[in-house]
Amino acid sequence: MLLLVAVVAARLLGDTVLDTGAVEEAVAEQFERREGVAVELTCDDEMQVEQGAAYECTGTTAADEAVTLRIVIADEATAAYTWEEV
Repeated sequence: MLLLVAVVAARLLGDTVLDTGAVEEAVAEQFERREGVAVELTCDDEMQVEQGAAYECTGTTAADEAVTLRIVIADEATAAYTWEEV
């Protein structure tokens, strides 16, 4: 199940990028609600907001399981993205 989330985008060097900390926090909260286990995530430092762009976040759950999540930009205009476990 993919969840769509809009995150406030920041301007950096003229390019629109997702706020990495906000993405990590929002996706970790959604993951915990969906999977029932907390996760600590680390995402790419610079996730450009470009339609269809994909980025990976890696982490470890509270149950000590490694996870990899894919973030995909779904709407460039609003900086909305989806995520899924890979």
